[in-house]
Amino acid sequence: MNFEDFIKTKQDQEPHKPDHPKGFRPGIEWDGRKGTITTKGLHNQEDLDWDAWIDYWLGVGASKTFFIRKGDPINFRVWDAWGKNPITGESEPTKFYYFKANLYSRENTVPDEDIERLVQQVKRKKAPERKKVKHKAALVIGLADWQIGKPNTEKAVDAYFKSIYSIVDNLSNLRRKYTIEKLVLCGMGDLLENCSNNFSPTGLFEQEFDNRQQMKIARRMLVKTIEILAPKFTDITVMCCFGNHGQKRQGKGNFETTYGDNLDGELFENVSEIFAKAPAYKHVKWIIPENDLTLSVQVLPNVVLSIHHGHSAKSGQNAQAKVVNWFRKMASNKSQGQMYDTNVLMVGHFHHHFSVEVDERLIIGCAAHDHSGQQYFAETGGGSALPGTTAFLLHSTKGRKWSDINIY
Repeated sequence: MNFEDFIKTKQDQEPHKPDHPKGFRPGIEWDGRKGTITTKGLHNQEDLDWDAWIDYWLGVGASKTFFIRKGDPINFRVWDAWGKNPITGESEPTKFYYFKANLYSRENTVPDEDIERLVQQVKRKKAPERKKVKHKAALVIGLADWQIGKPNTEKAVDAYFKSIYSIVDNLSNLRRKYTIEKLVLCGMGDLLENCSNNFSPTGLFEQEFDNRQQMKIARRMLVKTIEILAPKFTDITVMCCFGNHGQKRQGKGNFETTYGDNLDGELFENVSEIFAKAPAYKHVKWIIPENDLTLSVQVLPNVVLSIHHGHSAKSGQNAQAKVVNWFRKMASNKSQGQMYDTNVLMVGHFHHHFSVEVDERLIIGCAAHDHSGQQYFAETGGGSALPGTTAFLLHSTKGRKWSDINIY
């Protein structure tokens, strides 16, 4: 043991410390195509000569094959350690400079000018546009409870067509998400107020228009609606159900003929005959029931839509509860009716919008365009609602088959 080292205090002894900074182990690392080269600790930055270090680590002449690319970043660390003073030879705290750079081989490296040419060539190419695959959907519109003939009919007609044009305006937004070629237009009943079956004995004198005038106005409204919407779609289904105001009866419950002898059915039959001989409307199909109060139609693959005016639903604390109770009863047994396979049920009658999921199916209560009867439903149902037209999308996808429910 050296006596001078033996008698040094701990403060005088060289501290134990790694001989290089972390990540700067002197030498070369190579993966077969590229690598890194790191110098030993240098006393100053001027001592850096990459060709010399390549030859030092790999042998004389290696710098003819391997090189440091001009312009590449050079990493370095300053390292405080004990070392011999190159002048005095004494051991003392010394600063060492470690340098690290990327190392390349000329045998598998593309010349710089070729790299630049390739970069410019790649920049000129545009990335291919990624086409979004949009699945198909059908737009469903509920025409509910116009009750043409009541006071404020002019206001109701004007507001109704504003809602139709709003649906058309929103169609472009919906088509950004989905392919929408099919329209399902649903007459939900009570499109005419009717005079002959009004519940009041003086009902004839409370209406603005008699039955003939009511039919004329409603017919023109339905014709214009189809004229507006038909050019926007390639496949259109028009379907309807019968409301209680369309019934032909004496008093509150005495039917003169049948369920199907109804002003709503008469309206849709008249309009279907108007369009039947028009070549521009061959893509419009009509489904009008004979006597059934419920109509169920497969409007898309694996999607069954059912419509019912809603007046058969009578048991429950409110409109929504009445419809839910009635629907569960009707849909529980295939032998009881058409709604066993129903995915979505639409109803009118209650003059306000609601939607509720029941046993993985959807019930939609349609908003109404009766601009004078809202007070009656507020007083009898304990609530109020704004007039409007309900519309939504149907999908043949798994899970929920509906989306984008709106009141326009």
